[in-house]
Amino acid sequence: MAEFNTVQSFDLDGFRGELLVAYEYDIKHNPPRTEECHGSHYFNEDEIINVNITSVELVIKGVGIDVTKLLSEQQKEEIKNGLNIW
Repeated sequence: MAEFNTVQSFDLDGFRGELLVAYEYDIKHNPPRTEECHGSHYFNEDEIINVNITSVELVIKGVGIDVTKLLSEQQKEEIKNGLNIW
């Protein structure tokens, strides 16, 4: 399993600012497999597991405000769903 730490920026529509999300995630590497059906097809089925948001910062005019502790679990899940991990 590999662990990654990364930061992703989201532009906010109609607003001069951005949301910076720092998060960690693990990738479970599964062995590649091949299936025969009208030729050989190769599949890589790695899985992303354990996504953990470490911080969420609202940046307005270059000044950041850490809002991590203010977010509900539902809000954190919504942010996780918007992450571009692949």
